[in-house]
Amino acid sequence: MQELKQWNFELTPVDDKTNIPFFFEIEKEVDELIIELRFSPQDVEESLARKLIEKELLDNEYDYDESTIVKTLPLKNLLTCSLSKDGQYIGNHHYKSSEQLIKIKKNSSSLGYNAIGDLVGKWKINLHQHCVASQKISVQLVVSEVTQVL
Repeated sequence: MQELKQWNFELTPVDDKTNIPFFFEIEKEVDELIIELRFSPQDVEESLARKLIEKELLDNEYDYDESTIVKTLPLKNLLTCSLSKDGQYIGNHHYKSSEQLIKIKKNSSSLGYNAIGDLVGKWKINLHQHCVASQKISVQLVVSEVTQVL
């Protein structure tokens, strides 16, 4: 396995409900593309989560009590990746994990992603920030390629 690109960065609540594009290119024939997304923390700090949940309930005029808030905990930060190659959408899967592994092969791919045959081309990862509620989230995005040695 050979690493092609690695990005390390931080997100804050300003990044909530946004998308960040990341670009890379595969120039030679490979057998597999691997994308690894890791972020921390996954769970929003409980005191902050309680405030955010209560605000959302009040803003939407829900009748609630403490048990409603407790049932909603833990509140989770949520990031996902969609993928395209040469402008063609390949897929997305709403993994609720803070460690996500996406594999794209010629004839098969991870759940939510299409197998596309030739992996050579210009690629785009869209990182979707569905929920960035923690004050700071550390993110690592790694793209690697695998070529089988015969």
